[in-house]
Amino acid sequence: MALEEFFKDNPQLKYVCLKATKGVEAACSEGKDIKAESVKQVNRTLLEATAEVITAFQEWEEQKSQHAMFKAMMSYLHRVETILFFVAATRNADLELHLQAGEALSKLFFAMDRIKYKRLWLEDQSPSDLGGTTRR
Repeated sequence: MALEEFFKDNPQLKYVCLKATKGVEAACSEGKDIKAESVKQVNRTLLEATAEVITAFQEWEEQKSQHAMFKAMMSYLHRVETILFFVAATRNADLELHLQAGEALSKLFFAMDRIKYKRLWLEDQSPSDLGGTTRR
């Protein structure tokens, strides 16, 4: 939703992203004849394009956040994104992402005065979950 509006305001950056992703697709579709160097070059190009787009998006978001409705929408989207990171970490059994997403969620719980949920999160993170010993 926010990206659609961003690309409406910055169509040249959408072209940059599409060009970079098509390059990755072409390099990976070579099949058995994939040359590692060509894939590395295309990935480098994609990372450069992504860095440029992220910087432009952050500037765009900062500029647009002067409007109250936009600020509320982005706040909501960031909360949903945090929940999605937590779900992805749980599904993929990614401990590091799980802890990062849990920390972000606990900050949201605290900000919304949901202290009980934060306590549950902290109790759930026992040392045995992290490979240590518990003192229960």
